[in-house]
Parts: sequence; structure tokens; C-alpha cells
Amino acid sequence: MYAGGIVGGNPSDGGQVRNCVTLNKSINTPGDSYGRIIGDGETATDLSNNYAWEYMQMGSNTINSKDGTNATQENLQSSTWWAGTTGPGWDINLIVNLLDGDIAIQAYPVN
Repeated sequence: MYAGGIVGGNPSDGGQVRNCVTLNKSINTPGDSYGRIIGDGETATDLSNNYAWEYMQMGSNTINSKDGTNATQENLQSSTWWAGTTGPGWDINLIVNLLDGDIAIQAYPVN
């Protein structure tokens, strides 16, 4: 069984996972094929510019370096980080439009 913050498993013929952010509190799986971004397939997958909440847990172990770059609480609460070159580089105007102009970013993750 594969478990990932964005993708569980990816076929061996490759794929792309780019510019993603996962804010999961934890990943739970009985096996060892897990990761903050992708559970399995990282050798055949183009992973770039992905971020995960720095305190994401796997069981009782914090998995800070499996996949993606740590996203701190400060990062997550900064619209500059979300739209800038130090973060995922999302179009913040599109996000604001999707949220009907309500850009109040809460403290993540929410328990």
C-alpha cells in the first residue's frame, strides 16, 4: 500500500508532480511506502517545487526530509510565499477569485 500527501503511487513510466503543497497533519499506512509528496514512484517521477507542512507525522515519526521542502507556519500564513519564487509560485489572484476575495489564511493544519 502506498500513501502520499499528494500522490499515493505513480506508475513506473513516470509522471510529474510539481508546484504542490500538502498540509496533511499525518500520513498513516501499514507499510513503508510513504512520503510527504508521493508514496511510491519517486525514482520514475519528476518531482519539483513541492512543499509539505514541516511537522507532518507518519505514525510517531516526523518525516521532514522524505519528499518536498519544509513549509513553515510562517510560510503558510504569507501570501508572498504562496505567490513568490520561494514558495510554490501560485497565481494568488486566481486563489482570491476562487475564495470570493476572502484571503484570510488560517493557521494550518487545522486539527
